Amino acid sequence: MANKILLITPPLTQLNCAYPATAQLCGFLRKNGIAAEQRDLSIELIHRILTKEGIGQIMKHAEERTLEEGLRVSKPTRIAISNGHFYVQWVEAVCRFLQGKDLSLQSRLADRDFWPMGNRLPAEDDLDWDYGSAGTYNRAQLFCTLFLEDIAKVIQETVSEHFEMVRYAEKLCMSLPDATPLFEALKEEPNLIDGWMLELLEERMKQADELTHVGLSIPFPGNLYAGLRCAQYIKKMYPTIHVTMGGGYVNTELRQLSDPRIFDYIDSVTFDDGEAPLLHLLTDGQPVRMMVRQDGKVERLEMDSWENIPFKETGAPCMECLHLDGYLDTADSANPMQRLWANGRWNKLRMAHGCYCAKCTFCDTKLDYIGRYE
Repeated sequence: MANKILLITPPLTQLNCAYPATAQLCGFLRKNGIAAEQRDLSIELIHRILTKEGIGQIMKHAEERTLEEGLRVSKPTRIAISNGHFYVQWVEAVCRFLQGKDLSLQSRLADRDFWPMGNRLPAEDDLDWDYGSAGTYNRAQLFCTLFLEDIAKVIQETVSEHFEMVRYAEKLCMSLPDATPLFEALKEEPNLIDGWMLELLEERMKQADELTHVGLSIPFPGNLYAGLRCAQYIKKMYPTIHVTMGGGYVNTELRQLSDPRIFDYIDSVTFDDGEAPLLHLLTDGQPVRMMVRQDGKVERLEMDSWENIPFKETGAPCMECLHLDGYLDTADSANPMQRLWANGRWNKLRMAHGCYCAKCTFCDTKLDYIGRYE
């Protein structure tokens, strides 16, 4: 039977566009005759949360924990919980506005007096300085972003302490001298957010017929916990499927991996450009830049290989199965450089491989997939 892979971006990454790794790999694999599908589980989870039903469940859970269990929360979170009906009523309209599907709301959403979170809103003088008298859309965008941040804070303080809207359990995965806290968190029962993520994962697994492999893209530390939680579920429910993991965080932070416990959840870890390792894994099974567990120890297989697919042969990204109209145009800051990264919809197309300079001291330019310019 021919191999078939499902590529997944686990929660959580930026809200305004799909992270491009799975699209690039999916396009390359299909070009080479390999059945490949992809899902952005990150934005799918966000849309599971940001519904009337989802926010209703979160606010009910928060009320029970604060009123019945006596859980202490911050003042902004108390205000948000006390106005839970407002968040339930407006969450879907806010999402439609941030998706660009209903701009008729911008005047109302730009009014400071409309929102029940006055203690968190910027001063009017600051708003005038940032956006001027003509910045109605930008003001509305900022207020809607603060609305989502309020929801994230409620989740963080009452459901999962590790939750943030664009990263999940990042602190568990930053510069790990010891991965024990991460593995201990994975032993706990899935919380409400984890449960919704795993429900979405199960739906995607059922939609992809005859899967033999799942590939998890981990670009940032805020994707690792959710990625391993997904892998844990797959190994339990679909034990014959090979689960592999790669991505930017893996390439930079796990190169000296020695803790074999990570292989309780996955079967292999690939490094640097993913095209060659995945192509071999799915065709002849020969390892290229890969780690596995053998006899209880981490084994490094062909880690020094320089085999790569020439950039001109990697092909164009495939955007199929990515719901491009579902991303949110949020406003983290009025700073124009930050807005360039976080705002607007981006369909990312690589025009070159690597860096032509490769001399910046803050960058991992010694790594082949960063420093090799084509």
